[in-house]
Amino acid sequence: MFFEENTGPGTGAALLYSFFQLYRVCQGSGALFEQGLGFAGYRTVVEPRLQAGSVDSTLSRFSCFARLHWRAMPMPSSPLKAVRGTRDLLPPETALWSRVESVARGVFGRYGFGEIRTPIFEATELFARGVGEETDIVSKEMYTWEDRARAQSEKAQSLTLRPENTAGVVRAYIEHKLGERGDLQKLFYIGPQFRRERPQRGRFRQFWQIGVEVLGPVSSGAESPVRDAEVLEMLATLLDELGVKGWRLELNSVGSTEDRKRYNIALREALAPVKDRMCEDNQRRAETNPLRVLDSKEPADQEIIDALPKIAD
Repeated sequence: MFFEENTGPGTGAALLYSFFQLYRVCQGSGALFEQGLGFAGYRTVVEPRLQAGSVDSTLSRFSCFARLHWRAMPMPSSPLKAVRGTRDLLPPETALWSRVESVARGVFGRYGFGEIRTPIFEATELFARGVGEETDIVSKEMYTWEDRARAQSEKAQSLTLRPENTAGVVRAYIEHKLGERGDLQKLFYIGPQFRRERPQRGRFRQFWQIGVEVLGPVSSGAESPVRDAEVLEMLATLLDELGVKGWRLELNSVGSTEDRKRYNIALREALAPVKDRMCEDNQRRAETNPLRVLDSKEPADQEIIDALPKIAD
């Protein structure tokens, strides 16, 4: 048996008491025990040997031979901290998070939504296809690594920590043939997402999202505007039940598929003569995905962005 605990200086009494407990539990077994004590940068290993035949209920007749081994332990060059762009959630903040999640589950349940939990990492190609290879998320902001094959029959696979949850939900919907049921699938998720963004106030590399997805064949009413209205009403209910005051709902639209095609052409034409005056990222976006230029927060480019055609035009 092996027992190890981290303690501070002045633990002799506690150590003696723990030996006494071991003696009472394993009376006369003749077994070898180790207890490691780490404190002040050192490690002490004590090996009491219980002698068979010396069983007694009092510590005075407890016979053992102890060897103390002192070994310097390397200390870290700097204090260990959470990785930049991440944070620890501690009480009482965790209680607040738990309340938000509990209220969300209650509200979503009343609207007929069920919780789905997908893995936090997926095949990289899922996000490349689902989110878009030319988006900033896929091109710059994903935590991706190669999962090496563990057997000759296996192939190495590129895996990615999920930067958002929609792609994983749709993958699960297809994989488990939920669409073949013919009914509406109303799903919600709560969990961490990961993006290699530049850490700044209010933006983290690991962050949490609460989201909903409504999926199903056309016959189920999945594409009806009623679904959008239901989700908006559900969001309003959630905010009210959480006690959020003074919130305002702003609606936007990127139009139909045909509208977006025409708008992309208009944006590309408007950006062509001015893109060289923009930052490197926006120059790339102007060629690969002009709509993404509108999301830019680059201060020097805002005047150009404000002058671009609007989709409502």
